[in-house]
Amino acid sequence: MANQQPTKDTEPKLEHAAGAVHESVANGRQAAREMVDAAADTTQRATGEVARAARDLTGAFANSYGVFADGIQELQHGYWRVVQSSFDLATSAPAEMMRCRSLTELSELQREIFTKYLDRVADANRTLIDVSARVAGQAVRPLQEQAAAQRAH
Repeated sequence: MANQQPTKDTEPKLEHAAGAVHESVANGRQAAREMVDAAADTTQRATGEVARAARDLTGAFANSYGVFADGIQELQHGYWRVVQSSFDLATSAPAEMMRCRSLTELSELQREIFTKYLDRVADANRTLIDVSARVAGQAVRPLQEQAAAQRAH
């Protein structure tokens, strides 16, 4: 009995079962293809978002560093003005001291020179602090704007 041929009644059932298996495999392939396509689309969108965010952040850092570099240059000019002012005061003081006719005049002149020097130093430091504060605020602004844009997305 082991070598029995399928009867004519079972042949249509086998064909039907084979067709169903073939259809099921085809549906499975289609479903797998759709899942792969969906995953690829999601990956592509995520990659695009990451690339956009990295580009925007890089731009924000570049803007921030540009403002910072300009500010450093402005501070350097400010420091050189302080040095120049101190140098000018130091070079003119000996000639003025030589014109003094008494110790009282010399003492008053030294007080004036010292007062001028302290006033200039205080003004220069105030200016440098103002520049530093302004530059810091301007340099951080592009980064803050980028962070706010990232939170909005």
